[in-house]
Amino acid sequence: MSVKRLHKRTFIAILLVVLILAVAPLSSVVFAQDAVTLDRDDPSLVTYYTHDGDLSVERDPQLAGSTISVRWVDNIFLGLTDLSPETAEVRPELATEWSASEDGLTWTFKLRDDVPWVSWNPETQEAKVMRMVTAEDVVTGTRRACNATLGGSYGPVTASFVAGCSEVLASAEPTQDLFEGVGVKAVDEHTVEFTLTSPTGFFPAVASLWTLRPVPAEQIDTFGAAWVEPENAWSNGPFLADVVTAGVGRTLIRNPFMPEDLRGPGNIDRVEVLVINDASTLLSAYLNGQVDMVRSGSLPTGETEGLIANEALADQLLFINGISIDYLSFNNGKPPFDDVHVRRAFSAAIDRDAIIKDAAGGLGTPTIHLIPPSIPGAPPVDQIGVGYDPEYAVAQLALSPYPGCEGFPEVHSVSQPGRRTAYVEFLIKSWSTVLGCDPALFTNEVIEDFSNMIPVISISNDMDARPEWHPIGWGPDYPDPNNYDGDIIKCDIDNAFTSRPCSEVDDLIQAAREETDPATRKQMYADIEEMFFGEDGLHPIAPIRLASNYALYQTYLSGPIETDGQVGGEHWDWYTIDKAAQDAVHTSA
Repeated sequence: MSVKRLHKRTFIAILLVVLILAVAPLSSVVFAQDAVTLDRDDPSLVTYYTHDGDLSVERDPQLAGSTISVRWVDNIFLGLTDLSPETAEVRPELATEWSASEDGLTWTFKLRDDVPWVSWNPETQEAKVMRMVTAEDVVTGTRRACNATLGGSYGPVTASFVAGCSEVLASAEPTQDLFEGVGVKAVDEHTVEFTLTSPTGFFPAVASLWTLRPVPAEQIDTFGAAWVEPENAWSNGPFLADVVTAGVGRTLIRNPFMPEDLRGPGNIDRVEVLVINDASTLLSAYLNGQVDMVRSGSLPTGETEGLIANEALADQLLFINGISIDYLSFNNGKPPFDDVHVRRAFSAAIDRDAIIKDAAGGLGTPTIHLIPPSIPGAPPVDQIGVGYDPEYAVAQLALSPYPGCEGFPEVHSVSQPGRRTAYVEFLIKSWSTVLGCDPALFTNEVIEDFSNMIPVISISNDMDARPEWHPIGWGPDYPDPNNYDGDIIKCDIDNAFTSRPCSEVDDLIQAAREETDPATRKQMYADIEEMFFGEDGLHPIAPIRLASNYALYQTYLSGPIETDGQVGGEHWDWYTIDKAAQDAVHTSA
């Protein structure tokens, strides 16, 4: 063989390699290298210092249920779709396009082929591409969302949409046959198909839910519940979990292998989440330069006037109108709140303006029905509902087994620290004043973390051990009235923990969900709200307050501050920090 011939063959081989790479799928050639060593201590990294509550198993997408956990999951795992941090409109994420069958029962999503699962080694600080995300990962995640034995709280929500999920949810030992009956399948490597329980025109918004996030089966099979620990986890979102210290904080580092067109416009390289549950401590941390922001609802209620008057904070203090809601959940399944007259009486005895002033620092909008006015199709906030009406309250209690509160049993509640515990204290006084109930009849247990509160109020808990009532909050998961009436108080959804029996209003909720005409849906939801909260309504819960509150953000931090996280989680990759200005503030503090 001549040298000349060898050179010719070598040239042809190289040319073939180049041609193969040129026509290969993007997922095969997108990375110049499949492992990168980073340095979390690099002083040039832009770090976002934020705050939140503690997290444990809720770092798993299918176990997430609190706003704290959703904020974490949304920055670690991509969804099929995403809700814009600026408008809450549905936009593509893992899915590039979607379509529905003529009967509205089948939805097909086409997935990207260039999104990798990335591992992170906290010791060596190496990020490594493991493989690409596929439709089978979506199947794995969706089936896990239906598995009640894992302990997640959002299984009923998933089951309300995905066919076959409720059968798995109801099983104490779900079989492979049951899992295969869940209405999700991989048509091919990058196409996933969902079969729904009923036609749902807004399913692309539902597809943004964390419960439907793809997860890697091999990691879960290998490590079990510990698969979410940083050293075991595979992620595909904007950030990788770096360090998690219970009760102290969590850190994330920018995912170097996420496709750039999926990444938001921000410049954050690293996120440090400090666990701070006390509002006064949090404010001090902000003023001392330890955190870059204090989100809406987290400032000490007694400090509002002083913060407004503080000229040094004038350009940092923001007033943010929200669409989350605080309400009282009555346990409709046992006395005394199994009686509709009792529920009507206790709801109408609440002066919502006064409770907001007393327990929420005067911040928030009183509400007497459930769906916020900013949600498309919602009825006006002041046209449906009873509201504060002591005369009506006393008259309703007189129709109950406990007229004048005589013979009223001892009742127990649970609450989280802060505003909702203040609600309890206010309400006990109000019910004593308006209804004549002895304050000694009411006891309350403060539970620090929402993840610890779920087992107490859950329908899976023994009815005798469940509280008779509790204050709770709800932040929407997708922007539709069904996410309120359908996902909080519909009789076959456990998310509100009301245990209310089914009635004709539930048939109307189902019909409204399936209706496609916006005007017809709007009237249907007005009728639903009247059936729940009108003078002759069922009153399974007592709406109190729509969130409106002050927040603090350093001026060196920019992004969709006033809109991000209103529905779903926050998008930390959309935030930009002027590092020099941040360093100056931290140094001076």
